[in-house]
Amino acid sequence: MVSKGRITGLFLILGLCVSVSCKDDEVDCDSIEVQHVTLQGDLLEAVLNGNCAQITKLFAKNISLLRKGKSCEYVTDFVAGTGYSDLESYIDYLEEERDRILDVLDC
Repeated sequence: MVSKGRITGLFLILGLCVSVSCKDDEVDCDSIEVQHVTLQGDLLEAVLNGNCAQITKLFAKNISLLRKGKSCEYVTDFVAGTGYSDLESYIDYLEEERDRILDVLDC
């Protein structure tokens, strides 16, 4: 039989795990903005240089970053500014744009 103290201990551990994972999920929106702006410049440079591997890598990083920052005001404002109503629709556009650029560069 499991004792009441053992059950309480399990709930305390579970609570600790939940609170730690919440901290892991926190997003630094200022960092998201800085990284996104930097990625845009890096992506432009990769396209101008015809660096297919770098283009693929940077698009993936950009998409991941946008998904990570989906709750950030910067990301929601940025996506709205592009004319898309939601992040996933914009990401679909990015994936199509990536494929078009890679095709034009014969990657």
